[in-house]
Amino acid sequence: MATITGLRGSLTHWLVLASQWFHDWDITLLASALIVLIVIAGVTGRAAMVPRLWMQLVWGTVTVVVGLIEVAIIWTIVTRYLPVCDMGILIRNILRHEPPTVIA
Repeated sequence: MATITGLRGSLTHWLVLASQWFHDWDITLLASALIVLIVIAGVTGRAAMVPRLWMQLVWGTVTVVVGLIEVAIIWTIVTRYLPVCDMGILIRNILRHEPPTVIA
């Protein structure tokens, strides 16, 4: 269970860092990048169905990485357009599985 908690914490930390990197991008560029990444993830996901195990692992890994970048872009769009005053509270609630507090 500790491994899952550490992995979730690491992914959340990476998500915050990646969303800060995407923060300066224009919304049209973010939306375009998201569409392109969705198509690439679909292609690589389909390519993961090859008969060789090592190719399945490579294409599966590429699909997961592209999917994580997609999540970072979506997270950037959400935090830009939803009224989230304190990201620290939101991340703590995600990590603790607590219901979100109302931020007025």
